[in-house]
Amino acid sequence: MVIGIITYQFDLNQTEMGEIEPKFRIVARSHGMDYEGEQIEKLILKQEKFRLFYEHTAGYSSKTHNNKVSSTISGRLKNSSYKFLSHYQKTDNNLQFLTVALFEWNTEVEIVENLFQMFVSRLEIKFDNISLSELRNFQASTKIQNKILEEIKFCVFQMDRFNNLTKLQKAALIFATYEREFCLQLLRKAPISRNNLQEKLEHYKHNVNIDVLLKPFVELNLVRRDWVKGVKDKKTGIIRGQGEYIFLIKDIALIRTPPKEVIANLQRHSTIKENYLKELKKFYEHYSPFEKMDEESNIFAQLLLEPDTFDFLSLLRNRAYPLKKIPRVISQFSKMREILDRLITFNIIRLIPDRHGNEWVCMISEITPLIVFPEYLINNIADRTAIEPDAIDEKSLVAPITNEIGELALNLLELTYEEQIEF
Repeated sequence: MVIGIITYQFDLNQTEMGEIEPKFRIVARSHGMDYEGEQIEKLILKQEKFRLFYEHTAGYSSKTHNNKVSSTISGRLKNSSYKFLSHYQKTDNNLQFLTVALFEWNTEVEIVENLFQMFVSRLEIKFDNISLSELRNFQASTKIQNKILEEIKFCVFQMDRFNNLTKLQKAALIFATYEREFCLQLLRKAPISRNNLQEKLEHYKHNVNIDVLLKPFVELNLVRRDWVKGVKDKKTGIIRGQGEYIFLIKDIALIRTPPKEVIANLQRHSTIKENYLKELKKFYEHYSPFEKMDEESNIFAQLLLEPDTFDFLSLLRNRAYPLKKIPRVISQFSKMREILDRLITFNIIRLIPDRHGNEWVCMISEITPLIVFPEYLINNIADRTAIEPDAIDEKSLVAPITNEIGELALNLLELTYEEQIEF
């Protein structure tokens, strides 16, 4: 997934002829788990670095404050298939830094973009406090490099964790990007051809990799993929409805459920049991999983895919903890209070006082995948099954589909009706 991250400090020196000769100096770098020993600096050519600088400073994504400039962009390197996230910063002291994260060609960079933004936000604070004299002093410069290297190594480590997602996090992937959410919405209407799906998604994002996009759907056994022969139109000879089709066999959402382990554990903690159960009852009396279901699924996905937040939720899933004695499961780069406040805002946790007035951190909403049989598809498919081939429009989401596609979809629904997906 992540190849590595590298930070440069650079100067744009102008020659007597007026030409610019950029000089890039490596401040710190670190590699992904599968790329130990890889010289990441050789993967980013000089012209690529200069192009990134130009895109940062000439684009619309920059934000300025006094003399300070910073921006983040993403894309693909021109001279290779590698994807990148790049951050540029010009400090008040006129120092310029470029931090580039490189990824394999099939990586979904959007998934780690929030992680990268938090990482470069911390770097910005460190860069702002650097003076030119410090960079020229060996001891001071070494100390700066070590601090930045520590940040880079941790960010790479967090990104590497996305290679080993839990089933719950794989479910979160479906709601973490617009493309997958849109894909699910299309599949809820009827089976769709690979080509049609590709075309619809190209309106929102170029060069969509359908196999990567469908990976969590396939791994969670929510869809089936099959080849359809198609129907030949007797009048024109055109074969309609031919190709690979994707069929939804189970629908999914992320919802709240009362945390069973916490409730069972609190039977042994009478000091907060009564107050906790009152809060729990009050909350679920007014909760419906079908209100704002897609919106909440998106929020839950972001929480589950933030490594520190996920670790903290995993801790709270089993028991409550006194606020003053919470085990430190998050990284040194994250602030516990910020995570707590965010989870309180989204009604995932509550601070419950005990008899002595001490606050306990208690989970009231365990994020749980809701897997249902898409019964609504039966009528959708029946309504859209065509008799005459010339009525079929493969690019339309409401036009008729062939009998072959309809029969295959209904057979798959019948065969998989009793299948269970365990988390």
